[in-house]
Amino acid sequence: MTGRAPVLSVRGLSVRFLMPGGRRVAAVTDAHFDVAPGECLALIGESGCGKSVLASALLGLLPGNAQTAGRALLGDLDLLAADERTLARTVRGRLIGLVPQSPAAHLTPVRTVRSQLAETVAELTGVRGGRKALREAA
Repeated sequence: MTGRAPVLSVRGLSVRFLMPGGRRVAAVTDAHFDVAPGECLALIGESGCGKSVLASALLGLLPGNAQTAGRALLGDLDLLAADERTLARTVRGRLIGLVPQSPAAHLTPVRTVRSQLAETVAELTGVRGGRKALREAA
């Protein structure tokens, strides 16, 4: 991380799922990381290790049987405590983007990922143009 304050700071993020019969299954345990301005975070690991669960927790997309603990601060906003309206209108796709685990099922294979992300940014922000314009908007 650079010397600048992080735009996203995750501390002690844990996610458990309450299963039938009262059993709890830990999917993410005590995650800690920071993302500085201009940085991009990629979650990598084996299938089933909790990457998608962690990303879903940050975006408020977990199922109803999920229990979260810890903090995930995006500036002053705690993503784990934010309401659905705030996440939908100000966070998802605007401040935090998610490239799905199986991009072939979600992205067009005949176009570059960059062009598809640029199109998304343009739709969400109204900013059109080259890399410089898109970076300044981000």
